[in-house]
Amino acid sequence: MPEKKAPRMCARFHCSKRGGNYCCVDCRRRPLCLESCQSDPARCGLEDMGRIAAERKEGADDA
Repeated sequence: MPEKKAPRMCARFHCSKRGGNYCCVDCRRRPLCLESCQSDPARCGLEDMGRIAAERKEGADDA
């Protein structure tokens, strides 16, 4: 069974529709949204979140 991905959280943008600081790149409603964030996840530092989570999981498995 595939693992469920946790949504990336943004420190710069607050989504008024979802009610939180969610990354707009991951949102399925983005094409219809009139106020989506225009920043790239690389600019916000979120592009490495998947790699960081994988490294933490590997470290926990090794312990």
